[in-house]
Amino acid sequence: YLRVLQPGSISTGDPWRLLRRSNSIASITALNYCYYLDFDPDLATQFVELESLAHAWKERFLEKLSS
Repeated sequence: YLRVLQPGSISTGDPWRLLRRSNSIASITALNYCYYLDFDPDLATQFVELESLAHAWKERFLEKLSS
C-alpha cells in the first residue's frame, strides 16, 4: 500500500520510485492485527506517535487507548 502525500495526475505506465520508507513497524498487517485481533497498548502508542501514519488510524488507536 502507498499513501498519497501530494495530489497530482498519473497515467498507466508512468514510472514511480520509493523515495523513503517512513516507518518500519506500521505495516497494514501489523495495524490490522493490533487493532482487530490482539490489541497491544504499547504498540498502539508507537503507532500513534508515527508522523507518517494517517490521521484516521491515529484516531482509531487513540479511541481504543482511552477506553
